[in-house]
Amino acid sequence: MQHRTKRAIRRFERTWRPLWISSAGIALLLSIGLFAAEKLRPLVTGQLLISEAQAASKTIPAEISVCFTPEEECEDLIVGHIERANREILVMAYTFTAKPIMDALLRAQARGVTIEVIMDAKAAEQRYSMALPLQMARIPLWLDSSVAIMHNKILIMDRQTVITGSYNLSKAAASKNAENVVTMNGGAAIARPFIDNVNNNTSRE
Repeated sequence: MQHRTKRAIRRFERTWRPLWISSAGIALLLSIGLFAAEKLRPLVTGQLLISEAQAASKTIPAEISVCFTPEEECEDLIVGHIERANREILVMAYTFTAKPIMDALLRAQARGVTIEVIMDAKAAEQRYSMALPLQMARIPLWLDSSVAIMHNKILIMDRQTVITGSYNLSKAAASKNAENVVTMNGGAAIARPFIDNVNNNTSRE
């Protein structure tokens, strides 16, 4: 066992060995970087990084925050955004088994917020899936079987705030896995591509 551990450590060290580059190599990388920068020079607007091509037609101010599990309470962050929604919540979820998020959606529905959910068809059949509670609550639910895996994790609040990242709506994502949650507050300009993706998946105009 000890020998296997040492071999694993040596493999890890080989994988993460620092990369040393000659001065000529650095010069080449710098020239490539300068060329790329000339072609796609990034602009920082607020806290959003966008390319010059994207910014040519319109500047998009935005605030971006990031949450990481398991060390941070990302589920509470998501619930908080759901609680503050006033008009509409759109959800795309590969795995949805998190009861606190389901309860927050039910509270939002009770105060008149329109909710629509898209889930992966196979994942919707797993144990503790919220597919049945969503249907029982008469929340519109689409089960996507048109692709191998519907792996999106997106929540859109009031067509203004987008939450995405690696985080599945599950207890494991909240407390066991290393996941990230990215929140973008940038108004309709930021939310529009995500809304279009939801519309494409539900075949709505």
